[in-house]
Amino acid sequence: MEKNKKKSSTVSKKSTVKKTVTKKTPAKKAEEIKKVEVKATKVETVKKPKREFKHSTFKILGLVILVVALLTWFIKGGSWDYTNAESISFVANETATKTGINELFLSLYYGINYYLVQLVFLAILGIFYGVVAKTNGYKAMVKKLGSLFKGKETVFTLIVTCLIAALTSVSTQPIVVVTFIPLIISVAKELKMNKVSTMLITFGALAVGLMGLTIGTYGINYAATQLGAELTDGLLYRLVVLVVGYLALNIFVLLFNKKHTNLEVVEEVFEESTEESKAKAWPFFVLFGILLVLVVLGYIGWSNVLGIEVFDNFHKWLTTEIVVGKDELPIFGDILGKITAFGSWDPFILNYIMIIVLVFTKFLSHIKFDTLLENALAGLKKMAKPIALVAMAYSVFVLCYWSGITNSIVNVFNTGSGFNPYMTALGNTIADFLHVDVEYTGFAFGAFYAAKYADFTQQLLTIFAATSGFVALCAPTSVFALIGLSFTKLSYKDYVKAIWKFIVALLVVLALILTVVTYL
Repeated sequence: MEKNKKKSSTVSKKSTVKKTVTKKTPAKKAEEIKKVEVKATKVETVKKPKREFKHSTFKILGLVILVVALLTWFIKGGSWDYTNAESISFVANETATKTGINELFLSLYYGINYYLVQLVFLAILGIFYGVVAKTNGYKAMVKKLGSLFKGKETVFTLIVTCLIAALTSVSTQPIVVVTFIPLIISVAKELKMNKVSTMLITFGALAVGLMGLTIGTYGINYAATQLGAELTDGLLYRLVVLVVGYLALNIFVLLFNKKHTNLEVVEEVFEESTEESKAKAWPFFVLFGILLVLVVLGYIGWSNVLGIEVFDNFHKWLTTEIVVGKDELPIFGDILGKITAFGSWDPFILNYIMIIVLVFTKFLSHIKFDTLLENALAGLKKMAKPIALVAMAYSVFVLCYWSGITNSIVNVFNTGSGFNPYMTALGNTIADFLHVDVEYTGFAFGAFYAAKYADFTQQLLTIFAATSGFVALCAPTSVFALIGLSFTKLSYKDYVKAIWKFIVALLVVLALILTVVTYL
């Protein structure tokens, strides 16, 4: 009897367990399946931004072009009448210069035509890095720089932002500063820096340099001429903007890195060599050092800004006074061609210097000609996207140039009787946004500002520089922002979302500086 009881109890327990298992197992399996599906959905959601980047910046810029084309239907262009010095009047055109389908497509053609120098510069830069980045020596240089700053990312950030901002601040052609940014991005990848921070320490620092132009001329050259001012007028004000902007940028980057520790690491702009070899890095340190020296010598206004004539005199001596033979041929002048003196170079000169450097690189790294050509074409392909974006941005300028709508917009912000730095700066910011070429802003409005605000020359030059740099930092029409977004593979939306607090803080700082320089 006891045995039977034990057996029956054992059977009942087993049956209970079986019932429990059979009842719970399907439910658990269903829950597990749901969890897997949810996880799969989450994984897909995380991957979407990568696919979005492919076209999002193009879409935003295309939308800007369409909006500007639409504005030309409703805003009449015009010009200012200076016959009455006491009361400058704005004379609007009788009809608006409407943008049709034909003009919409022509604007891209003329944008490329007007700014071919900048686009060719980007193309040659792509060819240069396409070849150089594939060499083992370049890779060794990047590795050495990475190991030098490993664990010292803050020091790296402070040095890079200082060099880029300072070089831009004194340069006549800030686009040449971009020459060194792909190298900096490669080092940033070695240090595992995220995309947003890398964008800010490179192109953000470049924008700060534009905001605080010291002896640089880009953005204020035509304005100073029209205002009848010296480029050094208001230099102290712009220097304050440079220092404050530099500090604000670095504080934001350091706080951003501390808060966001798991963001995606930046990638190289150009593919580096995959071979592991003990190549020598020092020849590439020398090559890039020479490029840096040439940028400093060639793109600082030694004569026209600083009044230093030594390079003009050297150029004259080298190209005209050194002669050979009975006919007294200027041998170096004939060999070099019509090259200008240091301080007055345009970006094209640096282009062919990079090509010459490639020749040395070929022999230095024993690159076969076919390999060199393949790598050059691969590098050019990498630059197709930024070139296309920049060309589209310049089409915005063409539409505004043809229609003259920016004249009407700027006039709205300057209708008061006295000088209002905030309204003038706001109008200038919109003009820089639409003109893309901020040099044209000074050319277009310098005479108007000179006639209306003759006693505020220093403040106006400060405004021209500050708005130029601010637009370069965050506008979807900014040439530098578009190049930077392409280099770092960031979408415009993600970039602005990450830095909007810095943008607001910068606006407050600039407003305070304008208040001090105008009213105190």
